[in-house]
Amino acid sequence: MLTIDCKTLELMTFKIGSHEFGLHIDGIQEINCHAQLKQAPVAYQSVAGIINLRGEVLTVIALGRLLGIQTTGAAKGEPKFIVLKNSDERIALLVDEVADVETFPTAALQTLPTNFSFENGHVVQGLIQKPKGLLLVLEASELPKLGVVLR
Repeated sequence: MLTIDCKTLELMTFKIGSHEFGLHIDGIQEINCHAQLKQAPVAYQSVAGIINLRGEVLTVIALGRLLGIQTTGAAKGEPKFIVLKNSDERIALLVDEVADVETFPTAALQTLPTNFSFENGHVVQGLIQKPKGLLLVLEASELPKLGVVLR
């Protein structure tokens, strides 16, 4: 009898500028579009501010700044936050647009070509080719470490 291994990747997809990204859903606690972003005056440039999430103050990392990408959507409406779980200090990521949960076969994840260049690009686990572009898959466990990057 033939056994087929049907492993899949479930990714929460989102946009920063014109780039589409994905995070494994098991690294995400929640998506929040209602928290009020407050400025943190003496924070690193990569820190967009803080939010109060049900009594817990979370640092908000401007993911576009960390990756050197011009953002577009956050200024057009309510900020969108992706709250990560399983880190020493829980953080939220500020993104332009949250899309959907998409499922891909594990084999669709390809290594990043050497000519791809992002600031802090080591957090990009790989890419998935979609019919209308590329989806860059991020490693959620690496993102909290980047919040203290000076720029």
